[in-house]
Amino acid sequence: MNSTKDQPAYFGAPSPQRPLSMLPPKPAQLTQRQKNLVVHLKATEGKTSLVAPAYFLFSCFGKLIFGFGASMAVKGVCTNDTPSIGAGGGLCAFGFICILIVAFGFGAACHRIDKFRGILFKCISILAAILIAVGYAVNQYYVSTHHELMDIRLSFFPLFLGAALLVISISNFFAYTELVRGPTPGLPRERRPLIAMCFFGPGVGTVFGGWITGEKGEWPVAFNAAVLTLAMACLYFGICLFWSDHLLREAEWAEKSVMLEAYRLSTNEITDRLEEKEQV
Repeated sequence: MNSTKDQPAYFGAPSPQRPLSMLPPKPAQLTQRQKNLVVHLKATEGKTSLVAPAYFLFSCFGKLIFGFGASMAVKGVCTNDTPSIGAGGGLCAFGFICILIVAFGFGAACHRIDKFRGILFKCISILAAILIAVGYAVNQYYVSTHHELMDIRLSFFPLFLGAALLVISISNFFAYTELVRGPTPGLPRERRPLIAMCFFGPGVGTVFGGWITGEKGEWPVAFNAAVLTLAMACLYFGICLFWSDHLLREAEWAEKSVMLEAYRLSTNEITDRLEEKEQV
């Protein structure tokens, strides 16, 4: 049990009997983004914050209101219902403002670490919201004007693309915000994969059950919308937790590389001094 093979590797100070070839391997060259990850990881050590989940809820709310408002406005135009047009336009504008706040709020954390990714994720977030709103509006237009079934199904494509792009933007925004502001309290690091699976389970189960029973079940429209919205939120939050844990692991790996590089520099300096003494 206590043999030398079972002991962890120890790299002592260099000496004539311990040349540089016996030092730890040279760490990987870190990018500026990875160095920034280390800086913010150290800055938030021991801190917690509710900013990331608050932005997450605000993002889901904004995109939902934006799409619903666009759908209501289109329906009002098709039926010549002025109040619906006004209410839909107001909801659409309010939802878009929420989306901008989320994009530049979440994006600010990402922008501090990597400017290019920050701008990219902001654009993806806004594009996802626009595609979702277009899908809502096109679907409502075709339903209100009694188009053929094939035309109604065309609204699937912008909705699919918008929801897929939202996975990219919201998961990265959540992960970078937690790294910059601090992790969410009540979600311990060692339990995060399990907590994420607890969100995935109800989300997938609800979507699957709704798919099987939706055609003949004749669920009430409002109930169906509320349940499926909650299911989608669970799925997105589970993805956010997984990706945040991944980014934290990358930051910790980068921190170890920085420590290893610092150790190598110090041992190199000691070796140089020993060599100078030997020459003297």
